Amino acid sequence: MPNPPPKRSFVVSFDEEQDKLTVCSLNDADLAPFLNRALRADWPLADVNHELTDDVARRLGVAALTVLSVYHPALKPMLKVKIESPPTE
Repeated sequence: MPNPPPKRSFVVSFDEEQDKLTVCSLNDADLAPFLNRALRADWPLADVNHELTDDVARRLGVAALTVLSVYHPALKPMLKVKIESPPTE
């Protein structure tokens, strides 16, 4: 049986000098030391009935871009997305 690949996380960053967004994956083990100091927003999968739908993907993308724009103000005027509160049950 082959070894499973290491668990990885997805990261989005903004390079203002090169005017580009970069997406990459990092080993969870390498990322772990930084998570204690990071701005975090947990998204319990039970809250979306364990269904990763188009709506969940859109809301996650909007959240990612909104957080990036807090730390990279040059992105704020580029945001042309509707920010909505998550649905309540």
